[in-house]
Amino acid sequence: MAISLSWHSRRTRTALIVLLLLVSLATASLIVLQAQYANASQRATVESVLHDYSSLVADEVIRRSSAEIGYYGYYPLVAAVLREIQSSGKLPSTIRATLLSATDPRVKRASGLAKGYYEVGSIHWAVELSQ
Repeated sequence: MAISLSWHSRRTRTALIVLLLLVSLATASLIVLQAQYANASQRATVESVLHDYSSLVADEVIRRSSAEIGYYGYYPLVAAVLREIQSSGKLPSTIRATLLSATDPRVKRASGLAKGYYEVGSIHWAVELSQ
């Protein structure tokens, strides 16, 4: 009976209720702290992943752009200039106008890339910039 008497005592019940409320408050506080930590960690992870993906996309854009410029830009120009040199033995001074008026649409489109060219003389080894 002593157990039931102490259980029914008003002071004991109040102390027990206050203790349970404090334990509940501490548990809720720990859950809130854990949720804030998880949120911060998730945000950092997402930012890191987005940074990595944007870096990957930038690298791929640079790779594809350089391939496009090389294959559809400079390669047709080099081939056209080489044909001009093979046919006449030297590069004519009107090469820019010749490339711009070419019948091949790839050469005509790519001729806008070259603003000038270097010409190296084989006799004196002189380098000349033509516009």
